[in-house]
Amino acid sequence: MKAARGLSFVSAYGLAFLLAGCATVQTLRTDLGLGGNPELRAVPLAERQPAAGPPSLRPGDVYVFRFGAGVQQNETVTEVRGDRVTWRLPTGASWTTVSATMFNTAEWHGTAAYGSGQQVFTDSQGSLFPLRVGNVVRYTAKGESSREPGGWRVHWTCTVPSEERITVAAGTFDTYRVMCYRAGQLRTYYYAPSIDLYVLRITMGKDPGRKELVSFRRAAG
Repeated sequence: MKAARGLSFVSAYGLAFLLAGCATVQTLRTDLGLGGNPELRAVPLAERQPAAGPPSLRPGDVYVFRFGAGVQQNETVTEVRGDRVTWRLPTGASWTTVSATMFNTAEWHGTAAYGSGQQVFTDSQGSLFPLRVGNVVRYTAKGESSREPGGWRVHWTCTVPSEERITVAAGTFDTYRVMCYRAGQLRTYYYAPSIDLYVLRITMGKDPGRKELVSFRRAAG
């Protein structure tokens, strides 16, 4: 995955979509693949939420997600170091995410789709947390993996355009809609402060797909 050059689907369409802030809820539902599924509903919140602090995940937290047509995956937190959270699957595959980048992956091991690899995040400007509408963060991700030994260097921008109440398989949640894009890809997260994680992630462009929360269990403490 080399650094892309020139205008792309995401850089041209995604930037306007992220920053314009004038799309209707129905347009958002259609563009993000929500309109055709009556189990997924998103509406703007009538009142603003308090700004949300960084996630407070704990070892032992378990989140069950459904991908696409119904494949489910149990993701368990095994370690927390600052804003770095390590997750493990029942298969033994593991990865570490960075909360400040809306859970972009810093390293991964033994995953079926991506093998093993790592990324470093540099040149950060702005911040997402405390999370509130209008926040913007930009950063560069540079990495390599067993599947792409030549490495890559890409530029990400994440913005928080709105607060929405959304219903997914796990229930109804008040969320912040966070949209992250790079050349060739747009990811939309519905982050729920009440559970310290997103309840829905939709990816457009490269590697399109939907990841929806089905259930969760928080560790005691």
